[in-house]
Amino acid sequence: NVQSRSLLLDALALIFSSGDDTRQLITNAFTQMKYQDFIIPDWFKNRGTSSVPRYYLCEDALELWDCLSQYVTEVVELTYDNENEVISDTELQDFCREITEYGFKGFKDACGFPSKIFNRRELAEYLTVIIFNVSVYHASVNFQTIKYYGFAPGSPSCMTMPPPLADEAITIDRILNSLPSKEISEILMLTSYNLGQFSPIEKFYLGDKSSGKGDLMDETMLVGQEQLRCIKKLGITMCELKSRIQNRNKTLEIPYDVLSPDEIPITTQT
Repeated sequence: NVQSRSLLLDALALIFSSGDDTRQLITNAFTQMKYQDFIIPDWFKNRGTSSVPRYYLCEDALELWDCLSQYVTEVVELTYDNENEVISDTELQDFCREITEYGFKGFKDACGFPSKIFNRRELAEYLTVIIFNVSVYHASVNFQTIKYYGFAPGSPSCMTMPPPLADEAITIDRILNSLPSKEISEILMLTSYNLGQFSPIEKFYLGDKSSGKGDLMDETMLVGQEQLRCIKKLGITMCELKSRIQNRNKTLEIPYDVLSPDEIPITTQT
């Protein structure tokens, strides 16, 4: 994220309509951000899309949220015997305070992020929010960039003419003359392609030794046998989810495997 802010935003300013105001545009967008939006079941519910049929992003995301939430809850309960232990964990409370005081400095009410955790349920939810968004949500949008930005007329990074007026007749010439130049479009295509590639050091929820994909068991800081069993249990639930997605996709004309666990890095690398 630091690299993105210091390098990528300035580069994108060259091809975005916002130009030199790109940083301000991003800042303005973040003022609308809310902690509640990171709780994915609530996000879909608030948008009224929880029950939309054949909305596979929603279906797979909710299943992944449940898998991760169950795993995190089990680990939290292994770590803390009661609520007082959570409240008295000064390192944990300092972590939450630093996020609100420094991470969201200048934002109203720290965008709703908690400055203190009072019980194990809140902690499990908070940790699930972090894990889900740096892995599942990131995978759902980041690795699809070339599909959206690879065709300039479908999603141009900038327009070379002012927006049309309400009563202005829109012709094919008006559209073509508004599109960015070939050079700008090429930069957008190359940028989106590179941003959508997996890092060579990526670890996935489900790996594949034959293709060199690492998984949950390759690297872990949890050394206790109880915690290890939680990781293995998470791997099993991810395998079951992958099978359900594969079986569903057999019935679809266009398969949706974006959120198959073997396509989701466990953290953000690119």
